[in-house]
Amino acid sequence: MQKTDRVQGLWSIAATVLVAAATTLLCVAPARAAEITMRINHTFGVNSFPDRALQEFKKQVEAKSKKRIEVRLYSSGELGQEIEQYDLMQTGSLEAALLGGQVLSSVAPEYGMFEAPYLWRDQAHLRKVWDGPIGKEISAALLSRKGIRIVGVWNRGARNLTTTSKVVKSPQDLGGLKIRTTQNPVHVAAWKALGSLPTPMAFGEVFMGLRQGVIDGQENPLDLIQSASFFEVQKHLHLTQHVRSIGWLGVSEVWYKRVPDDLKKLILAEARTAMALNDRTLAAEEDKILKDLAKRMNVVREQDIDIAAFRARMKGLPQEFAKTWKKGLYEQIVKTK
Repeated sequence: MQKTDRVQGLWSIAATVLVAAATTLLCVAPARAAEITMRINHTFGVNSFPDRALQEFKKQVEAKSKKRIEVRLYSSGELGQEIEQYDLMQTGSLEAALLGGQVLSSVAPEYGMFEAPYLWRDQAHLRKVWDGPIGKEISAALLSRKGIRIVGVWNRGARNLTTTSKVVKSPQDLGGLKIRTTQNPVHVAAWKALGSLPTPMAFGEVFMGLRQGVIDGQENPLDLIQSASFFEVQKHLHLTQHVRSIGWLGVSEVWYKRVPDDLKKLILAEARTAMALNDRTLAAEEDKILKDLAKRMNVVREQDIDIAAFRARMKGLPQEFAKTWKKGLYEQIVKTK
């Protein structure tokens, strides 16, 4: 009996161990893989306003889809700089990206006047034009020509000039200065008309370019000047507010077609919500950013700059781009109330 009892006891222990092992395996089994992976690339810094909006987008989409969608965020151009993104999205090699005005000059140059300095009276003027027929035309062009579907629109702050050593109060002060611009032909032409030496450069290269003296200045919204720490390599901030613009959250149509309909609806809804968050954050914090930058840089206020002279230098742009821009559209935008 004792031997039999011992055998039964051993079998009982073995069975218990097996059950425990099986339970443990079930508990540590990997979670079900997401149905859809959505990588979003952008050229802005971590925790910049657009990046913070995307962090909220990721949080909401993953939660509301019950992890059927996995959103991965890549900042500072990790998966490609601005222009590189377009080709990647066209082939479906990149699912989504934040797009700047460069996409217009690259894909739909007839709408390039959107990035013209001093075209827009204010941000409300810009959004009114975008929300009308012209915005729909541009969205359709990006989709048909490059396979990029616009799912969200966000406000960008007005662009302002910074310089390393020279204070700029009029176009004459720009003579000989190498100013970094985007590769947008409108930006390049504008800064050339102002008398500077425009130097196109990818955003990710600007900080080192300023530090090494390759360029003498750059122009960007206040939030990017702060988040990119340009105050470390620039002394003067000029509130020129020369370009007002919007950005877009675009997705690859090749990828989007593979997304189930219910998840498409979720992506569209959360994209609008996230971009609206960016706009609220920008409106609420831009004054705070300026105050912070004023502690680190010499701020040249608008009233101390000959804005009229800057505007006057832009009058030739419509003629310079007459063969590229859609006929009469610049004038139509100016007249929009």
